[in-house]
Amino acid sequence: MREATSVTSLLVAATGVLLVVSGAGLLRLIRRRDRLDRTAVLGAAIAALGVGLLAVAVTVQAVLYDDDFSSMPFLVVPGVALLSAGVALVAWTVIRSGLLPRWAGAALVAGAVLLPAANEQTGAVLLAVPFGLAWIAAGFAVWAHRARSLAPDRPTRTQVT
Repeated sequence: MREATSVTSLLVAATGVLLVVSGAGLLRLIRRRDRLDRTAVLGAAIAALGVGLLAVAVTVQAVLYDDDFSSMPFLVVPGVALLSAGVALVAWTVIRSGLLPRWAGAALVAGAVLLPAANEQTGAVLLAVPFGLAWIAAGFAVWAHRARSLAPDRPTRTQVT
């Protein structure tokens, strides 16, 4: 097993916080347009449980076991599986809501499906890259849509006299 530095732990914690904020932001945008359906609520709850398990695993390892917690997989494996399933359900809700372009929702689903195969101990860590890129793409899609909706209307050729 590779040793984790304090910077690694800090980056993992920051990533978790950003993921929670991003997911909550998407759900809030969907809720503004329409009420959240059961799939969205279930996905959010499952993802939150997964993030909670991962947070417990990292905290227990850092505080109680000085970064040598041999039972870590018993918390991490179900945590990642729950996180992946929850994000996939939220992404499905994003697709159905029409909040983002279909490609952005599909990228979130694909990233969530690939996430459980990622392993930070091997080269399979690269399977987490699509997950991160999907969230970046979704953020860009939200930003681009917002920028278009706030832009002043420009007159078209038929409107100019």
